[in-house]
Amino acid sequence: MAFKEAWDCSYPPAVESTDVLRINYDVHTVGRDGLYLVEEPSHSGIAWRGCRRYRTNPMSGNLELDATGSGEWVDATVASAWRIAGRVERVYRPVV
Repeated sequence: MAFKEAWDCSYPPAVESTDVLRINYDVHTVGRDGLYLVEEPSHSGIAWRGCRRYRTNPMSGNLELDATGSGEWVDATVASAWRIAGRVERVYRPVV
């Protein structure tokens, strides 16, 4: 497990830029519903895609991702070039 500041993976309302994330970097596949860090490898390098929520659709059993963070679930194959960089185990939010 490791901690990561969320300034480069804001995904409101689940993850705000001021949060701190506890990440399991040993996870590289979506094994359960939750938040994951994603990146996109290409011939010119790796593009950071930040944090996304994945789930298994309860009706179809297909893997989906929340495209915007506000419940806009789409088939995860639209992001088939992405790879999982780790699973977010916990989000720590600053107390104001």
